[in-house]
Amino acid sequence: MPEGFTLENKTDYGAFKEILKKRLNEKRYYHSLCVADEAKRLAEKY
Repeated sequence: MPEGFTLENKTDYGAFKEILKKRLNEKRYYHSLCVADEAKRLAEKY
């Protein structure tokens, strides 16, 4: 990851998604987004 890159900023999250989109096929990209959403949901719950 680039130096100073954090996911606290939504702009950084968008940049991270763009990196994934370029490197992964559509199925793996979708899976990665779903995993991130579920991780966020679980973190908020627990």
